[in-house]
Amino acid sequence: MFGFFKRDGKGAKQTKVSKPEAAEQPAPSIGDIRYQIEHITTRRQFFRNPQLFMRAILNANGAYGLYAAVLNRVGVQCPYSEADFGLRTMQLGEGGLLVLLTLPEPERMPLCYRMYFVCDANGERAAMYTVEKSMEGGFICGWTNTEVHLNYQSLKDPRWNGPTAGIMMSTEATIILDLYHKQLPNAQGVDVKRD
Repeated sequence: MFGFFKRDGKGAKQTKVSKPEAAEQPAPSIGDIRYQIEHITTRRQFFRNPQLFMRAILNANGAYGLYAAVLNRVGVQCPYSEADFGLRTMQLGEGGLLVLLTLPEPERMPLCYRMYFVCDANGERAAMYTVEKSMEGGFICGWTNTEVHLNYQSLKDPRWNGPTAGIMMSTEATIILDLYHKQLPNAQGVDVKRD
């Protein structure tokens, strides 16, 4: 399902490391692998073909399926359970879609609490946003298709818990959609679908 993660599309080629060289290099930490997934590989694959990426996420058990597939590809067992991840969708006007992935608690900065992928029905207007761990708590960030990282808004506590979790999620989704409409002004209005 996630076969498109074999190469990052930027000319990087996979190389085999002989056993003596492999023994000299420390194994990447889960934080290192998460950073690669959340800030590099996923972003590149999403902007290469937003519609294909979103279909793959929706058809492969969401973020858990994504992480398990990528970790398996690099020979690491996924330390998270399916319950550590979440997937929500919102149908946007004119056939657009917002996909929200909730992720396990980030072990370090700037790993993500959540990732938002938004695109119109044709995949022509696409945007990716992240809620990242920071020294202050969290930060709403975005990525452009030209690999520019943008910081939008600081969050005192980016975790969703307790009785106000639904309100926090709705507020954050509104902020994300507002950023999407400002960044890509031809996007249509939102008609929220609850799951």
